[in-house]
Amino acid sequence: YATNGDSVASIDLATRTTNGTFIIGTTYYDGGFDLVNNELYLGKSGYGPGGTVDIFDGSTGAKKRSFTAGIAPAHFAFYR
Repeated sequence: YATNGDSVASIDLATRTTNGTFIIGTTYYDGGFDLVNNELYLGKSGYGPGGTVDIFDGSTGAKKRSFTAGIAPAHFAFYR
């Protein structure tokens, strides 16, 4: 996945092309992808307290849920 301003596109690594944009309208600071659950985690831009992370389905791009995070959430680790 690649973020570009207010959009996110999935990347086909075999062909090195994007598979289309599925999230538009919000600028995200950075993100991470959970391969096991097929979920894309994106941290909303901003430097004030109470930043948020939006979680999207990796296949459909549908927003699944959100949670409150710290300042400018940008790094994600998935513990198994």
